[in-house]
Amino acid sequence: MSFLYPAFLFGLSAISIPVIIHLFNLQRPKKVYFSNVRFLRDVQQTTTNKLKLKHWLILLSRILFITALVFAFAQPFLAGNKSADLRGDTEVVTYMDNSYSMQNEIEGQKALDEAIKSLNGLTEVYPPSAKYILYTNDLEGRDQFGRTRDKLKERITELNYSGVYREAGPLTRRMQQHAGSVKRHYFFFSDFQKSTLGSLNEVKWDTTARYFLVPLRNEEVSNLYIDSIWLGSPLVRAGENNTLEVQMVNDGKEVVKDRVLKLFIENVQVSTATLNAAAGTKVKVAFRFNLNGTGQQRAVIKWDDHPVDFDNAYHFILNVSPPIKVTHLFEGDGKYVKAVYTSDPIFDLYSADAGSIDYSRLASSRIIVLDGLRSIPSSLVSSLNEFVQKGGSLMFYPGQQPDVDSYNQLMLMLGLPQLKSVKTDTVGNRLTYELLPPDPRQPFFGQVFEKTEGKILMPYAYPTISWPRGGETLLMLKTNDPWMSIFNSGKGKVYLASSPLEPAYTSLPRHAIFVPLMYKAAFNSVRESEQLAWTFQQPLITLEMDEEVGTGSFTLVNDNDAAFIPVQHIAGGELHLELPKEDLKSGFYSLRLDGKHVHWIALNYGKAESQMRFATQEELKKAVEGRSYITLYEPGDSEVFTQAFKNEHVGVSLWKYCVILALLFLLTEILLIRFL
Repeated sequence: MSFLYPAFLFGLSAISIPVIIHLFNLQRPKKVYFSNVRFLRDVQQTTTNKLKLKHWLILLSRILFITALVFAFAQPFLAGNKSADLRGDTEVVTYMDNSYSMQNEIEGQKALDEAIKSLNGLTEVYPPSAKYILYTNDLEGRDQFGRTRDKLKERITELNYSGVYREAGPLTRRMQQHAGSVKRHYFFFSDFQKSTLGSLNEVKWDTTARYFLVPLRNEEVSNLYIDSIWLGSPLVRAGENNTLEVQMVNDGKEVVKDRVLKLFIENVQVSTATLNAAAGTKVKVAFRFNLNGTGQQRAVIKWDDHPVDFDNAYHFILNVSPPIKVTHLFEGDGKYVKAVYTSDPIFDLYSADAGSIDYSRLASSRIIVLDGLRSIPSSLVSSLNEFVQKGGSLMFYPGQQPDVDSYNQLMLMLGLPQLKSVKTDTVGNRLTYELLPPDPRQPFFGQVFEKTEGKILMPYAYPTISWPRGGETLLMLKTNDPWMSIFNSGKGKVYLASSPLEPAYTSLPRHAIFVPLMYKAAFNSVRESEQLAWTFQQPLITLEMDEEVGTGSFTLVNDNDAAFIPVQHIAGGELHLELPKEDLKSGFYSLRLDGKHVHWIALNYGKAESQMRFATQEELKKAVEGRSYITLYEPGDSEVFTQAFKNEHVGVSLWKYCVILALLFLLTEILLIRFL
């Protein structure tokens, strides 16, 4: 038998108190006179023996009472087979999984509540000298230091669910980084969700420490969540019909029928969609919507789904595009480019002869089209280079008799291959100079072709310039020479075509592919907007900031006007934000500078958290097989775990029996005094 608190055994010295009282009882007997001496002698003999027995029994009961009481405080126990683990200085490092999957209920109790109860029970097993370090998914700085038992209990009352989840490998490395000379015990209280856990086989365990895996019993439940969303067209256009594509996942074993999804924009319902999905499938649904105004508008998709409801809303930002400014510089009539960009109000076209250029217009344009210029003036070369370097798009169709030397001045500044003049017979074999069909798998031609079956009749083209292979080839001649290529230069793009837009040189302007080609180039010239939404798992949020916004310390404010300042820095016109992980909820956040709103950010929970699949006990056993330093407990409630840990590391506790014995000996003393 061992004692948890052997220092209390010094209390056994209190046994001397009743012994001293018994030995030095100085009460003197009183004389009583009786007439019958013989009878008096018999009574005196009987009473003396009885008193002696009574005194010895009372003394014994008092000694046993004090002994049992002292033992109760010292907490005797029959040592378990791993009781040595609790001896000496110990640092208990615990990971409390507070991700949203821990909302699942276990016989009416949420998994997180059961984990907290298990941790509370664990602290009662370790000696008072033990220190505790708490890790949660938020990885808060205040939790990286040792706490006493009472301080830990106070801290875990503040735990709440986190939108962040952690993989076992990086988390274990983080927990081990404070390893010191003291003995360390690592506890993992988690539901071991497969989509967020990662591979336990890849975890680098510290073989000198002890690990305890405590799986919370969690049932696989059905859940409906959004996998991804995207716009049907590159731009959101005000006053016109827009399409939002949504891919839903039915992560369950039951069919979802006629489930209604609702789209809200600025708190107004603008569209609905009906979802039908077989069990365990992904299904696309589309929302058609119309909106007014420009700039950012807050949108959310909502649906009903139980019992998992934390992900029943998906927040995102729609950025309504202003008209795209197109500058068209031409020689001749330039009628083909004019016809394309005047047919749709989404384009703001400025068309001018190359001899009368408004240079102030160039800087504000998104795309500049050079159409049939024989040469490029030196003054225009520097302006075009500056335009492209800052992120603009330049589309270049050569002239019929090009001055290649003037062209190459621009190519040199842009860092592009040098051009060569090409002479072709425009009345020659047109089949030789027919364009090959574009590859529909190219990102540029994405969503242009609905069907690719059958032969596509392509236009012809006679080049007047050529360049070495490089960049991304969009269209190619049957001679395997590039006819149109895209080159990156600075932050912008350059589209090079080898033929003028004249009937003698190409039939492209009369072909069906010409309009989507020009449209895509213009759409792609718009600065790529940031993601529609972000998740808590993304370590960094990058936003492009206009120069007129200014600089300073940016603040994020949620719907409840709670403000916080994220870690931030600005580089190259981009604002990089590192969001804090604690106390963040799914929703919209206003980015403010000096109290003024400048940008909306939508945050959602990571989709991996919505996949309600958990590692089975057999899978966990296989993952830790052969590792004697890892103990895996059976799933159960907090009482089952606490008792199992006690039996293994403390043994059978006897203090309760000592309390019972102390009470029995005290009662015995009372009865002896009263009735004997």
